[in-house]
Amino acid sequence: MITLITKPHIQIKNGEPAHFDMFEAWLGEELICISRQPRLDSARELLRHGHSPDVQMTTRAHNRIYDSFVAAPIGELAKWTITERDRTGLRRERWRSYQDGASSSAVEARTRKSGMRGIRVPESYDDAVAPDRVTAKSAA
Repeated sequence: MITLITKPHIQIKNGEPAHFDMFEAWLGEELICISRQPRLDSARELLRHGHSPDVQMTTRAHNRIYDSFVAAPIGELAKWTITERDRTGLRRERWRSYQDGASSSAVEARTRKSGMRGIRVPESYDDAVAPDRVTAKSAA
């Protein structure tokens, strides 16, 4: 059984320590990950480091004497991520790597700041000459 110790990840902003909803996950003296969902992301990291998917894992806050979650196999934990939607709130969803085409909050944040935001990229010539829904509505 693996018990990870989690603690807030403190960053310095304007010369003052601040906590920005990121957590560190430690296995003994080894930092496993810094994440918003350290339990699930740590499971993926432990698998990458060669741990068996059948190994049970739990987490514990650094200042507590009891576990935060019931232990579960890291192979099962690694399959999930937590997303937040405007209408449905927090949800557990299947995790997909970036190579699988899943978006990430970092990618979405870069997209929001991009000058390309809102520009439709055509997939083919026919698609390029066909009006998109926004153009079609404004022309009507």
